[in-house]
Formats: sequence, C-alpha cells, structure tokens
Amino acid sequence: MNILLNAGQTILHRLLTNALRATGMAPSIGLLHRPRPGHAALASDAQEPFRHLVDRVVLELAPQLDLRSFTRDEDDDAPVHMGWSTSRELVSRLYRTLALPCLGVGRSEAAPYTSHAWALARSLRAHVLDPMSPLEVFTHP
Repeated sequence: MNILLNAGQTILHRLLTNALRATGMAPSIGLLHRPRPGHAALASDAQEPFRHLVDRVVLELAPQLDLRSFTRDEDDDAPVHMGWSTSRELVSRLYRTLALPCLGVGRSEAAPYTSHAWALARSLRAHVLDPMSPLEVFTHP
C-alpha cells in the first residue's frame, strides 16, 4: 500500500509545485514543512487539503490488486516496484478524481479539485504580496 500512497502523493505534490511556480512562488520555502535541499516544502504545505484524495484512490484500487501487480528486486535500492498496468491505473484514477467537481467552503460554484489547487496557489501568492489579502485555503463543506 505504501508504494501506491507514495506514488499518488508524488503526483499531487508535483501538481502543486507546478501551480506554485506558475504563480511566481518559490515552492522550496515552506510554512509548515521544513525547507531542505531538493524538496518543495511549500508544495507539501499546499497539498495537505488534498491528501485524502490519494488515500481514496488507493483504497478504491487496492481490492483489485494482487502480488502480480508488483515486482520485487532485492538488489535494488527500492526492492518493490509497481507493474506498468498498476501504475497506469493509479495515475488514471487519480487524475479522474482530481477532475471531480467539489464545492468548497465559502464557494458559490463547484469546481474540479485541480482548480481548487490552483486557486490556493494564487491566493497564497496574493497573501504573501499583500498580507491584508485573505488567504483562501481549500476546505471541504
């Protein structure tokens, strides 16, 4: 299960890293997560409201998997690998889930989770530039 969760969280982290960079933010400077070389700590901060989506996808996918979905290589640094079809199914389900519309608290219209992630990045940038600008963090109703 950990390999599925790690892969899913990596995809979510990359989405938020890209959103932060696109808005002009430096994803390596975190607020909650400690900055360290090679880690986008701010993206880790921003992914918190969306982590449950990866858990959902993994829990839905898990009953369909068996030991043939993974390969072992004891001589490798990462001794367990996802099979190609398992990886493809995880990515496909995660992106379908991120495309689902959701009505966040304080919102008047439902929007895909990806839109909420981008809105969070834009709101964070606006708040950093002007602390009087409200920081609108995505929350579920």
